[in-house]
Amino acid sequence: MRLCPVEHDRSARKRLGRAVRAARQDAGYANREDFAAQVGRSARQVQALENGETGVGPDTYAAVAKVLDWKLDKVYAYLEGEQPGSPVPPSLTVVSDDQLLAEIARRFARAEQRERGEPGGDTTATTVPAREPAPPHLRVAARDIGEPSRGQRKRAALDELGEEHQGDAPDGGA
Repeated sequence: MRLCPVEHDRSARKRLGRAVRAARQDAGYANREDFAAQVGRSARQVQALENGETGVGPDTYAAVAKVLDWKLDKVYAYLEGEQPGSPVPPSLTVVSDDQLLAEIARRFARAEQRERGEPGGDTTATTVPAREPAPPHLRVAARDIGEPSRGQRKRAALDELGEEHQGDAPDGGA
C-alpha cells in the first residue's frame, strides 16, 4: 500500500476511472450521488475519479475500494497498468474433510491409471460424498475413477481369506 500520493499519467487515471464506473454500476449504484454518499465523498470527487482527473488522493481510493469490496492493491494495479482481472495465482481454500479425502483418492486413482497406461489418467475431479455439495472442479462420475486400486484389491483379497479361515475354525468361526 502506498503511503504518499503519486501522480499517475492521464491514461492510468482514466483506466481506473472506467473500472470504478463499471464496478459502481455492477454494484447497483446507478448514479454517482448514491455511490458518493456511501463512499463518504462528494459526487464531484467521484466524478473526478471516474473521469481520470487529477487531484484524487489515496484516501478517496481507499474509501472507493472499501465500498466496491476491492483490495487497495487492485486500485494501484489499475493505475500502474496491470490487469487486476487476470488470473490470480491459486490460493488456499477451505474444504471439508470429505472433499479433501476425495481429492486424495482421485489423485491416487489418476496416478495408477497413468502407470497402467489407461486413458482417463488425467481426470480433474471426482465425486465427493460430502456433507455439502462438492465444488465443480471435484465432480465426475464414478466410472471416470477407474478400477479398484492395487491396495483396495489386496485388502479385498485379505478380507476374503480371513472369512475363509474363520469358517475353518473348530468352533465354527466364532
